[in-house]
Amino acid sequence: MAERSGRSRSRIAKRAIVELGCPDASQLREEAVAENVSAGGIRVATEHVWSVGSVVLLTSPELGIHTEARVVYCERVEKEKYAVGLELLSPEKEWTKPN
Repeated sequence: MAERSGRSRSRIAKRAIVELGCPDASQLREEAVAENVSAGGIRVATEHVWSVGSVVLLTSPELGIHTEARVVYCERVEKEKYAVGLELLSPEKEWTKPN
């Protein structure tokens, strides 16, 4: 189901495994779960804090993406669980249906 919350693009609930990493090839990598997506961004559930404003490499063969994204927010949702909003720096993907 598409969601609207004052955003210019609608979001679609979509669960998929993604990997977040630092583009500088450092050791910092984390497997996360996508919760919802839009043409310009994605919300993921993580176990680590990601710094707002930082650029990450977002990869998911399941979703067919390999791109850089900027961390827009990182909110603690429960103990050692965070919701991270990512803005795709090269928006290219139209998510057509939820799974």
